[in-house]
Amino acid sequence: MGRPTKAPSPGTRVSLGLKVTPAIKSSLDDAAKSNGRTQSQEAELRLERSFTEEAALGGPQMRMLALRAGDIVRGLRTLIRNGEPRHERADLNELIKTAVHVARPEARQCRISPTATKVFPMSVPVAVTK
Repeated sequence: MGRPTKAPSPGTRVSLGLKVTPAIKSSLDDAAKSNGRTQSQEAELRLERSFTEEAALGGPQMRMLALRAGDIVRGLRTLIRNGEPRHERADLNELIKTAVHVARPEARQCRISPTATKVFPMSVPVAVTK
């Protein structure tokens, strides 16, 4: 047994050893170089940012749902482009299933158990512009 460690004083940094994949290390090195920071500074900033985002969104699950919602919005934007509208077949069941998945955590807090059932027996024509 060694000496007990002292609590770090405010503003000091403590060492953190961790292992990452070569791809993550390379990405971290590239980001640090392009942002004019050391590898440690870049890693600390990115870790701190992830915790701040989670806290702002209400936790890690909400952060993941926010990222998923962003994916959904990007997907919808690809359907809505300037151009001539035309009808195409689309699987609205999948869209409904995704919407239920995104809403599920909040619904559970309200003691609601949402489930997505197949509403449309087949894909239906919807107007899209491309």
